Amino acid sequence: MEIILALSGCFILFFVIYVAVRTGINDSKNLNIIRNELSMLKSELELLRKQLENNEEEQHLWQDGKP
Repeated sequence: MEIILALSGCFILFFVIYVAVRTGINDSKNLNIIRNELSMLKSELELLRKQLENNEEEQHLWQDGKP
């Protein structure tokens, strides 16, 4: 009887550890996807900021009468 109880306890412990590891792996994959998307958004925002600066400089040149 004790052997069955010990084996079932080991099985439950193994199952809990397995689920925790699988959850951690899935969370890690999701975090990497989110990190990549944020990096892409950061790059796009930086590009937009540079384009805005260039447009503002061109507008100042046109306002000053220098085409």
